[in-house]
Amino acid sequence: ALEKGIISQEALNDCLGALSDDPRLSLVAVFESKKLLNGAQLESLRKEAHTRVQSRQELRVDPLADLPGLSTPAEEAPPPKAPEIPTGDMPSEAARAAKDPANRLGKFIRVQEIGRGGHSSVSKAWDAERKRWIALKITKEAAGEEFVAHFMSESKAMIGLEHPGIAQVFETGTLAEGGETRAYLAMEFVEGETLDQVRGRGLAVEKAAQIVRDAAIAVGYAHSRGVLHKDLKPKNILLGFDGRVRVTDFGLAAVTATLGPTDNSLLSRTIQVAGTPSFMSPEQALARAGDIRERSDVYSLGATLFYLLTGRPPFEGPNAMKT
Repeated sequence: ALEKGIISQEALNDCLGALSDDPRLSLVAVFESKKLLNGAQLESLRKEAHTRVQSRQELRVDPLADLPGLSTPAEEAPPPKAPEIPTGDMPSEAARAAKDPANRLGKFIRVQEIGRGGHSSVSKAWDAERKRWIALKITKEAAGEEFVAHFMSESKAMIGLEHPGIAQVFETGTLAEGGETRAYLAMEFVEGETLDQVRGRGLAVEKAAQIVRDAAIAVGYAHSRGVLHKDLKPKNILLGFDGRVRVTDFGLAAVTATLGPTDNSLLSRTIQVAGTPSFMSPEQALARAGDIRERSDVYSLGATLFYLLTGRPPFEGPNAMKT
């Protein structure tokens, strides 16, 4: 409805607020009660939503997804040649990138890297099957089997999680790159800026509060579906050029160690805690995986609001462990 201009962003925010007040309601019921959409419009939108869901369900399974472990190089069959992707029906930016074979990853054309972390990178890419821009997240060669398994598991939980404030995940699977099999996640590409970029230009108090409110509504929706974020921070919340706030990268942070709440050796130990120390909750900083709950995300939202208002996170140290 928002995409078609039938309702405004302000009206949608109002409806989402009503929805969060009473989880028994459906969004359609709120639309009807506020007389924002008539019966004919609702029926038309229902049919289109059904068509979109069906088209996603009919996507073929990635043929690499069920491959057994890689054999030794001497025994390995040469990887199949990637099918040619017609460039006539894609944007010129994607067509130019497609000329380099290194940018062709199955049905995806990688155009530009837009982010990089310890275990994965994110690129703007063209999805030749969906004929739309996506954000393509791919695990690195040295990510390790444990991280890849976690990545795939958490990514699958995100498929079907649809909310105006969440960057939609379309699919996850594996693909071949540089002779290696990597896990990938294809999600909605948002034309906009991360909150640290927005804050860099200055931000009014009311606008900061509105942004975090919208992010909180989206995170609350995810919580109601049993999904935690675990790495909320300014770089994982986007303000689109359309004015909408989108939260991205749900569930992809991992805690891989456990410490007691009074462990005095915390600062002298090397532990693997995925996340951003300045925005993570105390239980995450202690790597107490069993204590990470919805409240952990609430803490990180509060830390993000603190940053938007002051220009700095609540806690800072000379290195990650000191923080």
